[in-house]
Amino acid sequence: AGSGEAIANSLRLAAVGASAIVVVAAWLGYARARTPGRWGQLVDVGLVVLFAVPGTLVGVGLIAVWNRPGPLGALYGTDSMLVLAYLARLLPAAVLVLAASGRTVPMSHEEAAAVSGAGWLRTMGRIVLPQMRLGLVAAWLMAFVLAFGELGVSILVAPPGEATLPIRIYTLIANAPSSSVATLALLQASIILAPLAVLGAILAHREKA
Repeated sequence: AGSGEAIANSLRLAAVGASAIVVVAAWLGYARARTPGRWGQLVDVGLVVLFAVPGTLVGVGLIAVWNRPGPLGALYGTDSMLVLAYLARLLPAAVLVLAASGRTVPMSHEEAAAVSGAGWLRTMGRIVLPQMRLGLVAAWLMAFVLAFGELGVSILVAPPGEATLPIRIYTLIANAPSSSVATLALLQASIILAPLAVLGAILAHREKA
C-alpha cells in the first residue's frame, strides 16, 4: 500500500522521459543515418561509449551541473531532474536504434520530395518519419523499459521525499519482509514485460501483413 506513489511516479516519469528521448533521438538518429563512412563509424563508437558510462557517474555529473544557484538550480530538486537523468543516460542507445531505422529510408524518396518542392521539415514529417515509425515505437519502448528500471542515476538525483519503484525496492530490501520486496520486484518485471509484448505483437502483425 505504501508503494503506490512510487509506482505511479515510475510510470509517469518513464513515459515522459521516453517521449523526450525519442523526440531528440529522432533528429540525431536521422543525422547519423545520413553521415557516411568513417565519421559515421566514429559517431557510433562515441554513442556506445556514452551509453557505457556508469549511471552513478552520470548522476554525479548532473549534480555538478544543476546543483547551483540561478536558472539551472531552479530545476534541481524537482522531478525534471529524473527526466534529464533518463535523457543523459539513455539517449545514446535510442539514437543508435533510430539511426539504424533511418538508414532503411531511401535517399531517393527525399530527393523526389525535394524535386516536388517540399521543404526539409515537410519531407521529414510526411516521408521520413512515417517510414521510421516502427523504429520510433521500438526506441520509445526501449527507453521506457530502461527508464522504468533505472536505479543508479535515479537514486542520486531524485527529489527529497520522492521515489521511483526501483528506489522503493532498493530501500525496502533491508527493512521489509522478503515477500513484500518480491511482490514489488515481480510487479516491476510485469510492467517491463508488457511493452515488450506489445512490440512483439506489432512485429508479428507486420510479418503477417
